[in-house]
Amino acid sequence: VRSRRQRQMCIRDREEADALAANFTAGAPFFVALLKTEADIKVVEAAVTAIAAVVKDVPIMVLGAGKTASALALCPKGSSIDAKDWINAALEPCGGKGGGKPIRAQGNARDPTNVAKALEAAKAFAESKSS
Repeated sequence: VRSRRQRQMCIRDREEADALAANFTAGAPFFVALLKTEADIKVVEAAVTAIAAVVKDVPIMVLGAGKTASALALCPKGSSIDAKDWINAALEPCGGKGGGKPIRAQGNARDPTNVAKALEAAKAFAESKSS
């Protein structure tokens, strides 16, 4: 049973994910976003699920920062981007790493202070694999 505060946080997080998905440019080769609200891996996963419902057939990565930096990536089969490699490249500036499979991976870093650099690293990696 979720408390009222937990339900409000879920609604707020879902609204943020929907707003991020609405900003997706059709035809873009990938989607990378940093959640503005404090987020752990569960919140990041919920955001990826919501975004994947709207943004189809492109690699998706969402990062979040709370007590740690968290990231989750989904890549469609046949993508030029490997989700595990992407996670590790993104979290490197934060001193983190991840694991998973080529189509889905997640990771964490203890220090969330460089999460903006992780966002840029994620974009740079995806651009290098998309061109």
